[in-house]
Amino acid sequence: MDLIIIGKSNDDKGTQLEKLTHFLLGRIGVQEIVTNQIGAGGHEIDVYGKIIQEGLGERKKVSILCECKAKKDPINSTDWLKFLGKIHLERETKSNQINGYLIAFNGANGNVYGSYEEFRNHQDYIELISGETLTRSIRKVFSLATNQEILKLLSAYTDRIPKSLYSTFYDGNLFIIIIFEDGLFTLLKPNLEQINSSEVQNIIVLISNHFEGIQFIELETERIIKSKREILQKMVIALFLHSGLRMELKVLLEKIKEGIQENDNLFSFENEDSEINRVVDHLVLEEVMGLNGDEVSLRIGNNIEKLHFLKWIHSGRKIAPIFTGKFYDEVVNADFLNFLIKEVGKIQIPENEINTIFKLLKWSPEALQLTIRHCKDINSRVGKEFVEDSRSARNAFRMLKEIIVSGFLTDFQRSHLTEYFHETRNISEIKETRNLEIWGPDGIVECLNLMTRKGIGKMDTGGFASIWLLDDAPNPTERKNPGKAVLLKLDEEE
Repeated sequence: MDLIIIGKSNDDKGTQLEKLTHFLLGRIGVQEIVTNQIGAGGHEIDVYGKIIQEGLGERKKVSILCECKAKKDPINSTDWLKFLGKIHLERETKSNQINGYLIAFNGANGNVYGSYEEFRNHQDYIELISGETLTRSIRKVFSLATNQEILKLLSAYTDRIPKSLYSTFYDGNLFIIIIFEDGLFTLLKPNLEQINSSEVQNIIVLISNHFEGIQFIELETERIIKSKREILQKMVIALFLHSGLRMELKVLLEKIKEGIQENDNLFSFENEDSEINRVVDHLVLEEVMGLNGDEVSLRIGNNIEKLHFLKWIHSGRKIAPIFTGKFYDEVVNADFLNFLIKEVGKIQIPENEINTIFKLLKWSPEALQLTIRHCKDINSRVGKEFVEDSRSARNAFRMLKEIIVSGFLTDFQRSHLTEYFHETRNISEIKETRNLEIWGPDGIVECLNLMTRKGIGKMDTGGFASIWLLDDAPNPTERKNPGKAVLLKLDEEE
């Protein structure tokens, strides 16, 4: 990540380089720092300070003199000799030790570097500092995020492709600049926090001018657009799962337009046709959907394709219409689930529990997602802990069952899935019972039974709500009304 110097003018750029130098010197313990000090002979010193060196006896003060060159071209021999003259005069007229830093932001020409190397062979009180050296100092002082960390954050906010990363320092603040391929840019703080653009309009203008007219975009705006696109992609999949697993392309495009119009509270694109084409292209590129001439279809022809398809639809944002589609269960069928658990995961399910396990995986998106993610690793983990094959098999299934049940219970509490469970799956209540036994050397010391009942109720005002049920509330078959139910949102504190 290269450092750039921005400013309203060349003089301002020089001032900003001086401020950055002032800041970095302060961070390494330099004291009494001043800028634009007039030295011996009337020459100006850009940044001047002192550092205390501890010794066995008296402490010594070392003066630090910095010359800052922010010009576009590398410094030349004239710049170098002027700096040497300043340092020589200061050393001749001051009693304390003098160290000098020539900060050449855009480097130096070959003659200067040659002279500098020869000088360093005999003396070490002068250092030539380039922009690259400043960048390393900035990364250390600010604990600057790595390029990988920045790119990972960006992927959560936007689909745009970053072209360049820069850092810049202006009036005491450091910014990370991300320039995208389409001539747009955004800003972040060194710790990757977002920046309120209204507070840095001057910085935005300076960066835009520096890069000849690139335009600023808010990452939060990008996140909203990305979220809408993800929902639209999932909506397209839901169209297939409700209408059929293949259809003509023109029919699909018409259905997508209708879906956008019916959900205008969710979708508001500047160019609707462009966004629709973008979504279709993306689904084909992701190999979730296939395009054959004028016909499009879901790519679920075999279990390998189904596994890829289900990984995709369970990633990111989930929408209930996918799971309410009448063709969803044709995708998540017994043949695929056998393939997933027995062939991919190498896990054996007892015959008397297969039907229940398969039902939970069909009903619960979270349970299926967790199984796809973890089933392949379960056997490798238990195999290291248990030598006996039969014992390993039992333990692998126990771990898988815990994952599936945990996923199902999580989904049952999600507000956006209440109608799905109640209407599509015809599930209105779950009951958990646990038996706690505390044992001592002579047997059971204490025993405690715990029961939790959670349900889904239809509201008079429309829609569905998650409910806690008291232990003595009527069962669903007995209930004519909510009974002794305590209504609340499960994802919030009571």
